[in-house]
Amino acid sequence: LAVDDYGPDAAVRRAGSLRVELRQPLLRGRGSAVQLDDVFAARAGRQTARRSFEARRPALVLAVVQAHQELARLQAQLAYDEQAVQRYARLRRLTQAREQQGRASRVDSLRVEFQYGQAESALTATRERLDAQRGDLCELLGRPPDAPLAVEPGPPLRLDDAPAAAAVALALSNRLDYAEALQAVGEARRGIRVARQRVLPTVDLVARYGRNGTGDSIGDALDLPDETWSVGLAGDSDLHRRAERSALQRELIGAAAAEEDLLTLENRIRREVQQAVQAYARAAQQTELDARNLELARDRARLARRLFELGRGDNFTATDAEAELLRAQSRQLENESDITVAAFQLKQATGTLVESPDELKPRPPVPAVMGQVGP
Repeated sequence: LAVDDYGPDAAVRRAGSLRVELRQPLLRGRGSAVQLDDVFAARAGRQTARRSFEARRPALVLAVVQAHQELARLQAQLAYDEQAVQRYARLRRLTQAREQQGRASRVDSLRVEFQYGQAESALTATRERLDAQRGDLCELLGRPPDAPLAVEPGPPLRLDDAPAAAAVALALSNRLDYAEALQAVGEARRGIRVARQRVLPTVDLVARYGRNGTGDSIGDALDLPDETWSVGLAGDSDLHRRAERSALQRELIGAAAAEEDLLTLENRIRREVQQAVQAYARAAQQTELDARNLELARDRARLARRLFELGRGDNFTATDAEAELLRAQSRQLENESDITVAAFQLKQATGTLVESPDELKPRPPVPAVMGQVGP
């Protein structure tokens, strides 16, 4: 709407006009994919940012679990090391008494003395590692590094047996990195559709409607008694669209790369999940074997120590049994920690360690990923 004033000397002092124009693209720029390109890109960027945030949560949970399990293992190892020092101290005193009685050699005394020193050294090293691990866990929990902290060891985490194929399917339904790769392919294909639209020539259907009025006063000019209307086509003369064609080729190359990355990621997810399933199964089996071996080592050490105290066994057998018991205890603690960590790693590999919003999870992938983005 406009009102023009031509001055007091003009034949007609004022002129008013109203113009309305409607423009509908017929070729280039037609459709919501082109008109809302920035909106769709912003939505995809928002999803990417949310997934990036969500992806940090399982990594933090796994780090806390690993630190917790290591601290629990070191606490139990400290108790085992203290008990080992006490047992070696008794063996040392008994061996020294036997040496004075002529029933043990100097070599026997030196052997148990050496192993006693090793046990004390191991105890000191375990205390130092325990203090360092406690500080690491405090840092992960956001507490001061010198805060008093002790963990309660729980039973090893056990998962239901599931075939690797089911675990892979679960991962492809929950992994956020796979969802991001699918989104990248979708965005690349949308970019191709937009680029193809922009290569087309500009042909717009244009409809115009207008009303006009003149008079000496503004009221007469705004009366707008005359009307005009027109319908036509509008376009431009740039038919080659060299810049747009180059952009289309870039989009095609980018889409092919995105699809290749998607297939590579899918294969990597399958491999990671299969390895995690095998690692968990191996840890579960090894835990059962180590529990049995620990009982055997305890029985052997108890018997060897008793025979040595009764004078019916030698020093070498007793000290060797003690050393084997300490190794069996350490292996049992390590494997109990490993099975829990392996269970959490399997849940992380399948994307189920931390529940994520459904809108961030993978949507059903488009069929026939490769070979769909020809020029």
